[in-house]
Amino acid sequence: MAPTAVKQSWTVLELLNWTTDHFNKAGIENPRLNAEVLLGHVLGLERIMLYARFDQQVSEAHKDRFRDLVRRRASREPLQYLTGRCEFYGRQFELTPAVMVPRQETELLVDKCLEKIGHGEFWAADVCTGSGVIAVTLAAEQPLLQIVATDSSAEAIEVAARNAAKHGVADRVLLAAGDLTEPVRARLPAGLKGVDLLASNPPYVPTAVIEQLEPEVRDYEPRAALDGGPDGLSVVRRLVPEAARILAPGGWLVMELGEGEADAMRNLVREAGAFAVESIETVTDSGGCERVFCVHRAQH
Repeated sequence: MAPTAVKQSWTVLELLNWTTDHFNKAGIENPRLNAEVLLGHVLGLERIMLYARFDQQVSEAHKDRFRDLVRRRASREPLQYLTGRCEFYGRQFELTPAVMVPRQETELLVDKCLEKIGHGEFWAADVCTGSGVIAVTLAAEQPLLQIVATDSSAEAIEVAARNAAKHGVADRVLLAAGDLTEPVRARLPAGLKGVDLLASNPPYVPTAVIEQLEPEVRDYEPRAALDGGPDGLSVVRRLVPEAARILAPGGWLVMELGEGEADAMRNLVREAGAFAVESIETVTDSGGCERVFCVHRAQH
């Protein structure tokens, strides 16, 4: 951080003010929030506690660590990777660059899943689980739920396992590395017809669109978790018929989609021939996108 070369003593407030200005010039959205989160992370304090310590001098060791994080954030490395955590559905989750940063829109998917499973004993699957936020949240919110969570990335499964343990649901979140629903059947009890719910936030960004995304996403998030092929539906197109095979009669498929993909999803569901198309529901996000798609498997 350039000013430290000429100014030896810095207070919390001075660091926050300088970093906010620096981030603003670098085009960082919410620059003050970013500055507070990073300094709080370095000092081991919640953001709100910084306000009680504005006049506190910051040690050289803390300044050095903060300077490195500020440099990386100004280069557009995601804030959540720098702190190693994010909030989702009111809980703190571990994050690493091996997994996507969860979006607020995905909370809409969780809401819909909770609505569909109710309060009984259910088996579910979370395909493309990433950091495990969907599976862990569903298990934490519904204590009678058992859920199999899969991902093609072994590193992602390790992150999800730590998050399941952190939130006390590791005994009900069964993690498996593998392709889409392939590992699910082996984790289900013998005789079970299938899962009552299949949730998924699959890769759905069209390949060409990825280069147009903000640098935090384009340059740092795992490409395999984003890239949905030329039309964004390469993984979805494979997952729909697999869901039809793994869902129990009457079970729900709840999936997050990209902008403009809901109509194509309706066609895929019809082509699969196993879903009750009259049950299709969508949830529109704050930007007007049909973000969450729900349909249940026919009762036969």
